[in-house]
Amino acid sequence: MPDGSLSLHDGVAVLKKHYGSPAPLPTADPFELILWENVAYLASPRRRHEVVQEQGSYSRTYAASRQAAKDLSADPSVIQEAHLLLQQHGQTLCKRRLPHCGACPLERRCAYARGAQQRA
Repeated sequence: MPDGSLSLHDGVAVLKKHYGSPAPLPTADPFELILWENVAYLASPRRRHEVVQEQGSYSRTYAASRQAAKDLSADPSVIQEAHLLLQQHGQTLCKRRLPHCGACPLERRCAYARGAQQRA
């Protein structure tokens, strides 16, 4: 892509090469998986408000996520792997308050990293 952007499918492939395959989920029970994935809803009202302020609106964020995921396979195992790799990336390198762009395998194609380099 000429602007340096990266499809979600290709980004997940880069993250899988960087991190390896994600660890298996702690359970296969559907009810436990729902609880495990929805732990974010336990965030305080203040934190949920901060997230909405950062993202603009939930519906815009959801629509953007759906658009980005359009090139992923509908196979649940592919979606699950993408989710786990993106989650790991956000917890290790791509942190909201202090991203580690220099160590990121996506740095060259990341709009945030390019903007950070211009600001420096």
